[in-house]
Amino acid sequence: MFYPGRTVIPERMILQKKTTRTSLLACFAVLIASLFLSPVAHGKEDTVRIGVLAYRGKDQVMQMWSPTALYLSRSIPGHTFAIVPLDFQEMGPAVGRHAVDFLVTNTSFYVELESQYGVSRIATLQNKRNSNVYTAFGGVIFCKADRQDIQDLGDLKRKRFMAVEETSLGGWQAAWREFKAAGIDPYRDFNKLEFGNTHDAVVYAVRDGKVDAGTVRTDSLERMREAGLIDMSTFRILNQQNKKDFPFALSTQLYPEWPFAKLKETSNELAQEVLIALLQLRPEDPAAKAAQINGWTIPLDYQPVHDLMKELGLRPYRDYGKITLSRVMRQYRPWVVLSALVLLSSILAAGYVIRLNRRLSTAQLKLRKARESLEVKVFERTAQLRTMNEELEQEVAGRTRIEVEKSNLQQKLFHVQKMEAIGVLAGGIAHDFNNILTAIIGYGTLALKRLEGDPQTRKFVENILTSSSRAVNLTRGLLAFSRKQIVNMKPADLNTVVKSAESLLLSLIGETIEYRTVLTDARLIVIADSDQIGQVLMNLTTNARDAMPDGGELTITTSMVELSGAILKTRPSGKPGRYAALSVTDTGTGMDADIQEKIFEPFFTTKEVGKGTGLGLAIVFGIVEQHDGYLRVDSSPGKGTTFTIYLPIVREKA
Repeated sequence: MFYPGRTVIPERMILQKKTTRTSLLACFAVLIASLFLSPVAHGKEDTVRIGVLAYRGKDQVMQMWSPTALYLSRSIPGHTFAIVPLDFQEMGPAVGRHAVDFLVTNTSFYVELESQYGVSRIATLQNKRNSNVYTAFGGVIFCKADRQDIQDLGDLKRKRFMAVEETSLGGWQAAWREFKAAGIDPYRDFNKLEFGNTHDAVVYAVRDGKVDAGTVRTDSLERMREAGLIDMSTFRILNQQNKKDFPFALSTQLYPEWPFAKLKETSNELAQEVLIALLQLRPEDPAAKAAQINGWTIPLDYQPVHDLMKELGLRPYRDYGKITLSRVMRQYRPWVVLSALVLLSSILAAGYVIRLNRRLSTAQLKLRKARESLEVKVFERTAQLRTMNEELEQEVAGRTRIEVEKSNLQQKLFHVQKMEAIGVLAGGIAHDFNNILTAIIGYGTLALKRLEGDPQTRKFVENILTSSSRAVNLTRGLLAFSRKQIVNMKPADLNTVVKSAESLLLSLIGETIEYRTVLTDARLIVIADSDQIGQVLMNLTTNARDAMPDGGELTITTSMVELSGAILKTRPSGKPGRYAALSVTDTGTGMDADIQEKIFEPFFTTKEVGKGTGLGLAIVFGIVEQHDGYLRVDSSPGKGTTFTIYLPIVREKA
């Protein structure tokens, strides 16, 4: 019985043993051969080398798989794992001279190496794309979208074609099988058949018109598009296939993903430790993210790959179904030599060996089947437990996220309510205080006119009027914060308002600060009081200047944005839609979170006594609220501050 993922020595060798047992002489030859061909033990090395097929270049291999080597080094004490990138021509020789201990390679290479060198798979890759997991892949055949002369596979005859490499399953062999099914011999019918050695090289060759069409492994186009390297609309997929739950462009049959395999000389104990570590690799681990995979699973059935190689006559099925004298001599040469020794052996000894070997083989077969059955059950149960654990972690993470969002919204609501309460209080006080100041200024002015001959008393009255004027400015600031100030609202172009205020702003900041504006080309028509928007710019510019005592950069930016989500929740009547964004950015000292919570409160200031009233940002806050806008501050100590004002866009002309 065949179990997917186990070393497939049993069935083929058991058939050979049964055949040899029919001959007494051949059986004794097996006994003598075991003495001459005993395997050489290899010492265990501290460094374990993992050869990885560099189908997109060796630098890409090191970037993707080095975290996996680091993960295995941490998971398996006493061993240091290292990645050895190998291109298509280097893979076979590296295995032949035992230059690596494990392999991560494409499936057709694995089948060939399994037959030639006895490598055996221990796990199968789980490809991760857009939060989904795939354990199969194929090939995609494509040309440029503007090639009207190429609509199907038959149109590729007498055309220039490029594949990745002759031993690449997804990059050539899968497409070759489709060509053969369509009655096309690519080695004879194509005008020119080239191999680019990497998938990226094939895609660029088709894009740049160096060849008429090409083929690469599935999801190669999607990965290059996500990396910003190509535009997929540039290409047309030929012989397109639609497979359920397989979202990538596909032109061929699907085949099992890449295996993680061990060499015959690598110890089973080390391979078992590596397998356990690979099965425990989680999708969020840096090793899985770097390799762009979801992890590893138990080995899959690679019979579809065997079928492909048989159909195409590739190694190890190059002479499949052909019986030739040279093949028989090449395959059974050791037996022919050993048969001469069998003639010198005793028939009784051969009979004894036959009976003993039969009992031993039967016992080994039963033991192997029992062990494989147990391992499959353990793997299945481990996968179930891992899935349950992931679901539990996702549920806990979801609940935690909801609690955090709820807490944030409560804090924002409290802040809005506090500012509303302060605004009501400030507005009431400012209104009454303004009435008192009106009387003081009126009577003071009358008194001043009657004191022409008394300069000393006249000076006292002038000081009273000067202080009253300051108090009037104070009440105006409070009225602006409480949104009770009279405004002249009409359609205005925000870019025009910024340009009009530029000369005033330049006079405020001085020569040590560099002033820049970045205005959008779009017309930003808003319903606003242009004078009050200018007041906002002046207050923000003054604050920015004070935050940059040693000079810096002041940047004013306008843009058009779509608002939705959290920022609209700061006002119950907030509506999503298009807004004009006005940003004032400085490179000054910045603010921490505690200060940002208080900066819009009246009379709060971080400046020295006598250098600020604490109403500048409160006035900005009130004006923005009175314009049905939103105000956002982004700042951190030492990294500057950005104030962004969002005002609703209207369709009226300014």
